[in-house]
Formats: sequence, C-alpha cells, structure tokens
Amino acid sequence: MSQILINSTIISLNPVSELQKNDYYCGPAAANNCLKASNIYYKRSNPSIAVSQDNLAQDLGTTTDGTPFDSRWERVMRDWSGIVHVIKWSPSEIELWNYVTSDILFGYGVIADIHMVAGSYHLPGYDRQKEYWHYIALIGYDPVNHQIYYSDSSKYNNGCKLTDNYSEFVKLCKDRGIVW
Repeated sequence: MSQILINSTIISLNPVSELQKNDYYCGPAAANNCLKASNIYYKRSNPSIAVSQDNLAQDLGTTTDGTPFDSRWERVMRDWSGIVHVIKWSPSEIELWNYVTSDILFGYGVIADIHMVAGSYHLPGYDRQKEYWHYIALIGYDPVNHQIYYSDSSKYNNGCKLTDNYSEFVKLCKDRGIVW
C-alpha cells in the first residue's frame, strides 16, 4: 500500500469519493471509498466479489433506515481488506489523530460514523439547522496544520476535503465512533 502527497503537507491514500447511490447508502459508500482509497478492489475472503456499494450494503446489513454502527463493521472490513479492524466509540482528539495517522501510514483508511447536531458544527455543505447521521471515509491527514483529509459521499459535500477545524470535527464522532 502506498500513500500519495496531495500537496506539500497532505499525506493521503488514493483520493476516491464516489457519490452514494441513494440517501441511506452513506455507510456502504464510505466503506467503498475507504477500500478503494486503500487500493482494495476485491473481497479478500472471496476475490470473485468486487468492491461496490451494493455488495457492502448487503454485508453491512444496510436498510432504508441506514447502516447500523455495530460489530458487523469489524467483520466486513476484515473480510474485504484482510486486516483486523476495530470499532472505537467516542475517540478522544489524541486517539482519533493517532488511529488515523497510523492507519494511513500502513495504507488503510478509517471509517467515521458522525453526528451533526442542529445548530452546532457541521461539515461544509450541510444545513447547520438540520441534524445528520452520516458515515465518511478518513483517507489522509495534514500533520503541519493538524487536519484530517476525508472522503464524503453525500450530495451535500461530495468529494475529498480537509477538515476546517480538527477539534470541532472530533466532536462529530463523540456519540458515535470510528472503525480503524
């Protein structure tokens, strides 16, 4: 696995940001973008199955209500990547930074389950007066400016972007967590 340098400070995996297929596929889309950013295109436990939002939705138990944040994530990410993944609920600022930077250095992305509360910090493009539960792929970081480089699959903010405020970004994971 290799990282690429986006500019003089961002260390990233291959930037991938496919738009989610529908409103409730943010979990499978985040997993899809995370795996493809890590140069994983086929299921390690069954190489005849290609990485896709539909295949990941089936494995993650995604319904029209979304994708649960439970132990399925650990199993699914292990089956697809071939490495152990662990859920960390409510990571601290230091934990999130350490998990993301170490995984990126080893060539793997991190899944973040985030909660944007109405009236508080939101990722760019989202209506601050609304509440969102959302998954994104964390695929890089900027060690100089202490920012996370993420892939967002939503129609509000599709693309690869830097967090604008790391401390505020960490709060989005507080009542949720990450799969690293």
